[in-house]
Amino acid sequence: MRFLYFVLAFMAAMPRIGLADDETIQWKEVGGWSVAVDPTLDNGCFVLTSFDDDTIFRLGFNFRKKDNPLYILLGNPNWKSLEKGKHYPIELSFDQSKRTVDARGLDLAGLKSLWIDFKDPDLVEEFAGKLSFREL
Repeated sequence: MRFLYFVLAFMAAMPRIGLADDETIQWKEVGGWSVAVDPTLDNGCFVLTSFDDDTIFRLGFNFRKKDNPLYILLGNPNWKSLEKGKHYPIELSFDQSKRTVDARGLDLAGLKSLWIDFKDPDLVEEFAGKLSFREL
């Protein structure tokens, strides 16, 4: 339950979304976030928002991966050099703390993206409690 509170607090603190996916089932708009279900991920729920620079941020559950059910998806139409399937070490910066994670390149209907699998719910808790976030 504590994890859910952090996700809801996190959702309320972020800006409005600008992209919807035809495969997803929209549930609700909450504090600038779209809350939806993705049938392609065994009905895993997710939250999605976008930023002023057209970056899309999605945090959700992928129930197809029992060992790493949590994921972050970052995408931006300006990220032309990302290659589908290539692995990228990226650094997530939360205020003063940093984490290096492995991201995989995706091409979602022309939107170059990075997919990050993780199993540690502390990452979501850490993210929800911070005032700023950057991917480097």
